[in-house]
Amino acid sequence: MNEQIIVDNFNRQMALILSKLAVLYRRQGWKALNYSSWDECVKAEFQMTAAEIEELWQDMPEHWKKENLADCKGLSPFQH
Repeated sequence: MNEQIIVDNFNRQMALILSKLAVLYRRQGWKALNYSSWDECVKAEFQMTAAEIEELWQDMPEHWKKENLADCKGLSPFQH
């Protein structure tokens, strides 16, 4: 498999995952999952911190952000 295809597939999947996390965040889904905060939820469910999720979003190539998180208008969907 071509290395660029591997990278593109990874970025596409990461954008999809982050878009799903953005929906969870915006809907305050951590409350439905019985967590007291977003930070508590991502730590328990994904073994990550909210800051790490934000960093992944910031590091994502711009074209993947636009394609998968178009309604964010360039802003992080995870900012408090």
